[in-house]
Amino acid sequence: DAWTYLRETTRGEVSEDRLRAYLEKAPEMARYLSEHTRAEFVSLPEYADYYQRVPGSRPGGRCLEPKNFDASLLGDEFLNMREQNYQMLIMKRIFMTVFEARTMLCRTPGWIRITMRLMARYWLDIPWRFKSRRDRNLAMGNALVGMLRRSLMDRGIPIWLNAPARELIVEDDRVVGVAAEKEGKTIRIRAEKGVVLAAGGFEGNQAMREKFLPNPTRAEWSCGNRHNTGDAINMGQALGAAIDLMSDAWWGPTSVVPGEDHARMLVIEKSLPGSILVNKAGERFVNEAAPYIDVVNAMHAKNSPEKPCVPAYLVFDATFRKRYPCGPILQASQQPDWALPGALKQGYLKKADTLEGLAARLGIEATGLEESVRNIN
Repeated sequence: DAWTYLRETTRGEVSEDRLRAYLEKAPEMARYLSEHTRAEFVSLPEYADYYQRVPGSRPGGRCLEPKNFDASLLGDEFLNMREQNYQMLIMKRIFMTVFEARTMLCRTPGWIRITMRLMARYWLDIPWRFKSRRDRNLAMGNALVGMLRRSLMDRGIPIWLNAPARELIVEDDRVVGVAAEKEGKTIRIRAEKGVVLAAGGFEGNQAMREKFLPNPTRAEWSCGNRHNTGDAINMGQALGAAIDLMSDAWWGPTSVVPGEDHARMLVIEKSLPGSILVNKAGERFVNEAAPYIDVVNAMHAKNSPEKPCVPAYLVFDATFRKRYPCGPILQASQQPDWALPGALKQGYLKKADTLEGLAARLGIEATGLEESVRNIN
């Protein structure tokens, strides 16, 4: 089933050799981490494959989530860990697992108990509150990073911070090391077995975004690491390394929030009832419940000078506002409009009593918006 699903969803863009290697080695990797490091995982039985109509899909169980990890085990190294994106935190500070987030959002049985437990765990951790506002009960990505960093500490393996790699060292047509910059000096590091380029993407490199990705594109639209500037890709290309699929990405519609360092990815909000995504013409152009990658692909595919889809506008009604959180804004039952910070009320969230009035505030076409709402209703 897994082989069929991967082959169908990659549509021939990834070689079968690579797909087989992934299926063989990914379980080995997870098993090795579980047996030889501090990493611990749980399966997510209700986290479905995104393309349920594709042969080989499963309704859940294929995704792994790291267990919670105690940040106090990192000592001062915890201060070097980048904070989790605010969208994955309660009140911009309290961690939650995927299961806990789903239970609270859907208000399934036990959601109040989970909410109270998370709040109590954070606020009653008084000694740690004197040290940091950050929650030490790490979850999701931060938990995995903490586990791996602690594992390196256990083995006495250092991590050099602020030491960017600048170029690959080549001898006799073979890469034998890396030239890095540390404390203002160039250091040549020779590799005993090989050099692994694992420096992420190029979401923070505006020039590379404009060269490779669909335009318009802006670095500040990404919720990824701003320091992913394509260094490894550029070092490899300098030696003639092949590149592929550079116009593709782990897409997701994002929202730029005033006063926050990173954009927020609209994973759940876009799919909730009572809302639609529209373009500048006020037209609904995509199934909002589609996987977030497909939503952005539709934004790019249907974007045109006559009907711009980048940016798009998430329009929702009063019932949505009352029931659901959206970006940095909690549902109105917990955070009414009058309690919103000024920056959110004045420029981020726009409100009107009529669709025509809302279209005017957004600067989009009213007739298109009215027709889109009429059709969806």
